Amino acid sequence: MFGLLGTVLFFRKKPLHSLTLLLSALLILVYVAGKAGGGQHHLLLPAVLSIFGGYGLVQSAGWIKNRFGFKHLVFAVLGAALIFSMITTQKAVAIRENATTLVLRDFVVDNIEKEAIVVTDPRIFNGLHAWVFNDRYFISGTDFAQIMTSLSNVPKEQRVLVPVYYLECNPITYCGWKPEDFNRISAAGEQITQEFKEITEKVADINAGHHFIVRSAFIQVPIQLYDIIDKSKTFWGYPIGWNYPEQAVDHYDAQGLGNILNGFGLLVLYANVIIALLSLPFVVYLVFKK
Repeated sequence: MFGLLGTVLFFRKKPLHSLTLLLSALLILVYVAGKAGGGQHHLLLPAVLSIFGGYGLVQSAGWIKNRFGFKHLVFAVLGAALIFSMITTQKAVAIRENATTLVLRDFVVDNIEKEAIVVTDPRIFNGLHAWVFNDRYFISGTDFAQIMTSLSNVPKEQRVLVPVYYLECNPITYCGWKPEDFNRISAAGEQITQEFKEITEKVADINAGHHFIVRSAFIQVPIQLYDIIDKSKTFWGYPIGWNYPEQAVDHYDAQGLGNILNGFGLLVLYANVIIALLSLPFVVYLVFKK
C-alpha cells in the first residue's frame, strides 16, 4: 500500500529518479519472464517497492500528524510489519518439514554415496534436483541414455561398478512442472522410467509435496562417465558448484585494460554490498532520531 502511494508521490516530485528505480525492476522482470516462459519471479519488486514504501510512509506520517495530531504512524506501521513478519515466519517453519527440496536433500545426505550416480526422471522439474543433488553426480534420464549409447564401445577394463540411483516421479502430481510442460515430457519420462524399473529395485518412497520413488542398482559404467556428468551439471547457463567457471554463460577472461575495468567493477559491487548493510542500522538511527 505504501509502496504504491510512494511511487505516485515520488514520481510527481522526481520522475527521472522514479523511472530509474522502476525500470531496474521492470527490465529484470521482462528478462526473467522471457527466459523462464512466465512472469512468476517477482523477487526484485518488493525491494524496489520498499524504497517507495518508505517515502510513502514518511509522507503519510507527516500528513496524519498535521491533520490529526498522531505522531507515531511510522512506529505503528513498523510494529505491525514486524508482527506480520513473525506470523509469516512461523508459518514457514511449520511447513518446513514437508518442503520438497529439504526432504529430498536430507535423503541425499543420509542415503546416497558421494561416488554414486543419480539419474533423474525427466518428469521432475530441473530446478529441484539442481539444488538437491548439487554435490552428487546427477544427470537427467534422457541425457544418461544418450551418453551410455555413445560410450557403448568402451572396453570392460575401462568400466567400474558403481551405485546408480534413479529418482522417479509418481505422476499423481506434476513434480514441480507446470501442467503443460509436464504433459510435454510425460511420455519420454514414462519410457525411461520403465527401462530403469527393469534393472533397479525400489529402495525408498518420499512424500513431500510430491511423490517420489527412489530405485537403486549397481551398474557397470565407463569411468569417463563421471567427468562427462560433472561437466554437464549446469542450470540456466551456469555450472552447478562453480567447478568449471569457464562454462558460465557470461564468463570472460579480462586482459590489459579489461583487468582495470574488472577491478573497478568489483570495487563498485562490494561498495554496494557494504552500503546496503550499513543502511540497515542507519535507518533505525534516523527513525529514533526523529
